[in-house]
Amino acid sequence: MKTRFVVRLAGIVSALAALVVGASAQGQRSITLGEPIVGEISPDTPAQIYTLPAAAGDAVNIGLTSQPGLVLSFVVTDSTGTQLAAASDTSGSGSVSALNITLAEGVNIIAIFASIDSVERIGQYRLLVETAGETPAPAETSAPDATSDAPAATPEPVATTAPATDVSTDATDGFQLGQVLTTTGLQVQLDWLSTADLNLEVRDPFGERLFFDSRTNQNGGTFGFDVNGLCEVLNSPATETATYAPGAIPVGSYEVLVYYRQDCQNNGPQPFSVTITVDGVQLPVVNGTLTPPVNGASTVFVTSFVVNTDGTASAGAAGAYPDVRTIPSTLQAALDSAPRTALTDGIPSRGVINGDRYFDLYSFDGVANQVVSLSLTRVSGSLDTLLLVLDPSGSIIADSDDIVAGNVTDSAINNPPLRLPVDGQYTIVATRYGKNVGGTAGEYDLLVQTQTTALPQEVVDLGLPTGDIQVTLVWNTNADLQLLVRDPSGQSVYDDQLTVPSGGRMFAQGNVNCTTSLTTPVSHIYWPTGLGRGGSYEVEVWYQNQCSDTRTVNATLYISVAGQQIGTIPVSPNVNGRFVTSFVIEPTGVASLGEGGIIGGSETLDFAGELESAPSLLPNQVVRGTISADNKFDVYTFNGEAGQVVDVRMERTQGSLDTSLFLISPSLFEVAANDDAVIGTTTDSLIDGFTLPESGRYVVLATHFATIYGGTTGTYQLSYSVE
Repeated sequence: MKTRFVVRLAGIVSALAALVVGASAQGQRSITLGEPIVGEISPDTPAQIYTLPAAAGDAVNIGLTSQPGLVLSFVVTDSTGTQLAAASDTSGSGSVSALNITLAEGVNIIAIFASIDSVERIGQYRLLVETAGETPAPAETSAPDATSDAPAATPEPVATTAPATDVSTDATDGFQLGQVLTTTGLQVQLDWLSTADLNLEVRDPFGERLFFDSRTNQNGGTFGFDVNGLCEVLNSPATETATYAPGAIPVGSYEVLVYYRQDCQNNGPQPFSVTITVDGVQLPVVNGTLTPPVNGASTVFVTSFVVNTDGTASAGAAGAYPDVRTIPSTLQAALDSAPRTALTDGIPSRGVINGDRYFDLYSFDGVANQVVSLSLTRVSGSLDTLLLVLDPSGSIIADSDDIVAGNVTDSAINNPPLRLPVDGQYTIVATRYGKNVGGTAGEYDLLVQTQTTALPQEVVDLGLPTGDIQVTLVWNTNADLQLLVRDPSGQSVYDDQLTVPSGGRMFAQGNVNCTTSLTTPVSHIYWPTGLGRGGSYEVEVWYQNQCSDTRTVNATLYISVAGQQIGTIPVSPNVNGRFVTSFVIEPTGVASLGEGGIIGGSETLDFAGELESAPSLLPNQVVRGTISADNKFDVYTFNGEAGQVVDVRMERTQGSLDTSLFLISPSLFEVAANDDAVIGTTTDSLIDGFTLPESGRYVVLATHFATIYGGTTGTYQLSYSVE
């Protein structure tokens, strides 16, 4: 198999430059680090091509998983076709990865194709490219034994919902991207006859933008001068340009936007023209007029054009864009009579927006006061999504354009979620910015999820942000309870660390530092949609301070994953008490809750039954083991003499493991323990310079913080020495 892979690989490498330029059927698109891509291999698309820009010295990890029977390979090259890395799923496991790949400066290319030994020639795959150090390989399903040197797998981002259902097969089959060679490139020119501050923006089929604050893009586009910008240097007549250099340009739909930013010298309504030239052929000039900005908000004109695979081009619709909720006549006609596609709670539906097909209609049944979250996410192309929700009477009750204005163009209604006003059938319009005059295109996933929560109504009314993971603590007194969640990499979110690199963030901090909350005390930690990762999470509630309120604390901990409540846990700690629980998110997205309780010492570990088979330690011998959800502790023994001074060390080697050590005397009493060797500096454990009180067999318990309730996992090494 290895020999055949090399032969096949050589062919791919030699053809790669041609694929990138001419293979519109190969589905080329740009990769964003950390964002998984779902694609498909088929007889019509035997290879998929992606581009990845990089600076000199950048390094990445690549993980690729596929459906059963579909054996995949990938190759990474620079823009000239020089191979940088390659890997093949030689075991047929459905998973292949490569780590620490050093990229070339500029555009790098990743080609994915079915290996010659693949049983299947059609199927979906999932590609994840991350900055080196964030291993994208799937988590291991079995842990190494107590003496294994094998490292624990780093958790990878996992889907927290089921795979998308394709509801518009004919349309999605026809949506593909590529490039075409030109002699003179592409030019878009905006002209107007005043000192008004108008701005030009062009969005290409891959979603790359050109405007005054994005002067170049990865597809060879450049933006000219920002004329009359900020009303500082005024010119009349005025011209702004966006150009793509001769050579390969993207095939597909381009969107052109004209913004009226500022009326610098009271010019009033401003006529303008947009001239588009593709490979020397000028399209009909687009003429329009924009009124001055209102309350600082720009007015916008939108048009589009399509570059075809043969290099020809055609103009699209054009017109002023009034607002998000204005319904074009063609959409209104469909709302009046067209059927809807029924949605299933928690199951994404996939569709496509392209050309004149600028909307899809969906429906779901709801009841009054039901809480739902909705998301419309671009899967491919340049699509700038827009989401509308209509109640049973046909009135728009919610909308979403950009999750983060000017940055994230996906749409979501989840922060806060939508509380349905009445019983009945609700309609969802999946469309794009600009609607009928818009020019962005691509595939999307639409998801509706019912928020099943037992949160008190007064807490629901706070509109706490939702996401893939939500942990909420509610209690009844003025006491300061600290809520902490530790992620699979070992990073903790709490009131002194409000965000962590995995995306976790703290939104509410009830009674922090004895600052009494105005409402029911609430602390809330969440991972926004798309940032949930598989692995083990640990949740801790620490009763820090009574804050002069001596009432008994009655708290409730609510844990939700992917919109489903997995835990509603009563907590009643005493002052300085710590309640700990954990939950695990499997690679499939399924979540399960672990045990929970007030943490204690070695008495919580039932180790007596393991003493006879426990490994014996020798001085200065290093042993290795693994702490996991299924193996909360390991037992070791050594023979000691009264008066000997010993050190016992336990150090994490992989994973999120927060180690903890207990030393049990021959009389089976706990005589020493340590959690952190240096508090606040390390979570490794050290029993340092302990004098043994009696002779006989001592027991070492190697575990993690919170013993049976802890959630950190990983590998460790352990040793003891005699001073």
